[in-house]
Order: sequence, then C-alpha cells, then structure tokens
Amino acid sequence: MKFVANKLLYPGKSIDFPDAETASHHLSPQSYCFSFIKAVFIASNFVTLTKTAETEWNDVIPSVREFLKQYLEEGKAVSMKKKLLQ
Repeated sequence: MKFVANKLLYPGKSIDFPDAETASHHLSPQSYCFSFIKAVFIASNFVTLTKTAETEWNDVIPSVREFLKQYLEEGKAVSMKKKLLQ
C-alpha cells in the first residue's frame, strides 16, 4: 500500500527494507510499531508498505495513516526512530 506525503521524505533517493532484518541494520532499535508490516520502501514523497498475508488493509489503514501523519507532523527524520517493521 502506498502512502503519499505532502512533503519530500527522501529527496532524490530511495531506501528499501525488504524485511525486518534488513531494517534493523538501518533503523533505530527503538520500538517496532506494527507487527503486520513486513517490508518498507521510502522514496521521494511516499512510503510503500507490505503487510503480512493474514492482515487486511481495511483493518489497519487508519492506524498506519495516523502514525505516519503524526510522525511527519512532529518533524521527525525519515530514518524513523520508530520502526514500522517487526
């Protein structure tokens, strides 16, 4: 699922975390937010998330959207001190 932001997140670059192990080498070891997210791709002004098979997007989109909105409104870096993966 692609979540588009109204500002540049990673200008001229992209970063791909195909699994939690990859993310753990690049993202802060603080809390993981969502256990149903298994991959993250960040580029330009969007974040693409891949969920686990047993999760329905309709059930989780509101909480993911709220997390991303708050995260960006607080001016936090895209390196994300809170991880989306688990």
